[in-house]
Amino acid sequence: MFSNALLITAALAQLPILLMYSRVMWNKGHYQFFPLLFCAVAWLLYDRLSKHKKSAKGNWLAVALLVLNLFFVFLSIAVYTPVSVIPTLIIFLCAVVLDRYGFSGFWLALPVIAILLFVTKLPTGRDLFVINELQFLASQLASWILDSFSIIHFREGVILVTEKNQFFTEEACSGIRSLFSTLAAVGIYGLSRKYSASRQIFNLLQSIVWVIAGNAIRVASVVYLADHGFEQFSQGTLHEMFGLATFIGIFGVTLSVDRVIDIFSRGSSRSAYGESYSESAYGDVAYRDIVESENSDSESQTTEIKPDAPRPKVVNFALIGLYVLLILFSTRLTYAKWNNFDRVRLDISELAPIQESQLPAAINEWKLTKFEMAERGDESLFAPESYIWYYERGNLAATVSFDAPYPEFHDLAFCYRGIGWDADLNHSYTDDSENGMSSLEMQKPDQYGVVYFAGYTKDGKLARPANEFSPTTRFYRNIELATGQLAIPKGDVNRNGEALPISQIQILVQSASEITEEETAEIESLFNFVRNQILLSPRFAN
Repeated sequence: MFSNALLITAALAQLPILLMYSRVMWNKGHYQFFPLLFCAVAWLLYDRLSKHKKSAKGNWLAVALLVLNLFFVFLSIAVYTPVSVIPTLIIFLCAVVLDRYGFSGFWLALPVIAILLFVTKLPTGRDLFVINELQFLASQLASWILDSFSIIHFREGVILVTEKNQFFTEEACSGIRSLFSTLAAVGIYGLSRKYSASRQIFNLLQSIVWVIAGNAIRVASVVYLADHGFEQFSQGTLHEMFGLATFIGIFGVTLSVDRVIDIFSRGSSRSAYGESYSESAYGDVAYRDIVESENSDSESQTTEIKPDAPRPKVVNFALIGLYVLLILFSTRLTYAKWNNFDRVRLDISELAPIQESQLPAAINEWKLTKFEMAERGDESLFAPESYIWYYERGNLAATVSFDAPYPEFHDLAFCYRGIGWDADLNHSYTDDSENGMSSLEMQKPDQYGVVYFAGYTKDGKLARPANEFSPTTRFYRNIELATGQLAIPKGDVNRNGEALPISQIQILVQSASEITEEETAEIESLFNFVRNQILLSPRFAN
């Protein structure tokens, strides 16, 4: 078996990545239930293993898993990504259980450990993609519900517009929070009742249906209530409480369907899920048989089991040494990230304003028709602060916008999809140079659009999407930080080391007819001129 010193050292090595994970996930509403999930997993593991017979011999597969955990802890810290944190923790827990309780205990604990996957951060921005799709779905279903009650409105992307108000189906209303939390709650419930795998899968699938339906009803209800004098339901504390009530209702309906299935299944000796109701409606035959068999074997055992030859101490010492080095490495890097990275002060009052005169009244054949400055709330689909110039040229209308502040590069494809445009979510920079930019060719009924945009740091350098920074680049940078070859940066910077805040420059050109290649080239030329002018403003002065 692993020595206690090795287990303590290995557990300490998990702490830096868990601290990093906790800070990142706490800022994401749909993952904020993760502390409760950790507590539930700890309770379920204790419940299943506290009376289980411990293994008296070592397991070399457990050693292999611990070595694998060692590698993944190093990789998670070196690349500094929360995506691999939960898989790394799962490997560690599997190694400990396998070493202490053998394969029989491992199979009992595996379903509980696997439930941690519900708080595994989705990679490469997939969270944003899921949120966006759920926003569209909730908006569409809510629109159908409003139609069924003859409430006059129209939908544009994720925005519902009535005769009196305009409602944005924000991230919280999309269902992303109740989806993740409901799946986790249903999984915990099933494990506590010792359900079979087939029944667990059924309950998880049915909960998804209720999440979609529940949030569509919630969005439609908010629109109706706010449109009839109860605006407090559309924002603030009452809005959040309404969301909590929706989650409780979704979870309650899921359990109600589960109970209805029990009622119809009790008449047979075995249910459709392979469970026996002769003793308990909740009994899991396989689980009960394992526990009873092991307890019986333990009670009937008359001779002491002699353990196999102990694992060489050199293996324990080697692993302890590697984990200690890893702790030293990760502690410095986590300190650097915790104190100087991901600190965002986006106070608009501290930023130099942009003047209308920053852009001329005429740019080639483009004529300025209007200028405005817009300030919005944090929950708006658009930037907190925007300076907007409106230009026209023939049948083309160009909207030039300077948007800030952002903590990182902001992908406008999701924003334009949110207001009804068909925009490509898989675009990337069209240029790898310092003057790189992103472009979108979009379309919606009877209208065509082209967007050029680029983000810039506080010191006027090009900001790039997180996926433009290769893992190799982050790896070498973090190695240099951890080993002291690179000084810990001071000031407000994001996880990519970019000076905050990030500001974005964009041009949207709309037309009733398809935009030609020649017009596209002229739009790109207009964007380059606008960008160069704005980068000369006091906002980017060093």
